[in-house]
Amino acid sequence: MVTESSFYKLMFIYHVYVVLYRFFYPMVNKEDIYFGGDWKYLTHWNAMIQIMYYLTNGVLVFNSDWKDKTSKITHQIFACVVFPLAGFVTVMFWSLYKISPSLVIDPNSEYQESDWMNHMKHSFV
Repeated sequence: MVTESSFYKLMFIYHVYVVLYRFFYPMVNKEDIYFGGDWKYLTHWNAMIQIMYYLTNGVLVFNSDWKDKTSKITHQIFACVVFPLAGFVTVMFWSLYKISPSLVIDPNSEYQESDWMNHMKHSFV
C-alpha cells in the first residue's frame, strides 16, 4: 500500500525529473531564448506549480499540526488551480497534437523531443 508521504515524494521526483530533463535538453531554439524561454509555455508553468504543490504537501505530511490547519487550503488549491491547469494542458496539447502535430511542435526545430518525454510532460494530471 502506498502511503500518502511516499505518493507526494514520488510525484515531486517525477515533476522535478521532467523539468531537469527540459533544462539539460532544451526545446527552445537559440533565437527564441530571448522571448520568454521555457516560461512562455503553459506546460512549464504547470510543472512548476505541481512541483510546489507536491513539495508543500510532502512537507506537511510530517507535521500533523500544520497539516490539520492547512488541509482545507491545500485541498482548495488543488481543486481550483493544480488539477484544472493540469487537465487544461493535457486536453489542449493532445487535441492540438491530434489535429496537426506542427501546431504544438515546431517541425523545423533543431531539437525534436522523444515520444516518451512528450507523453511525460503533457499527460500526467
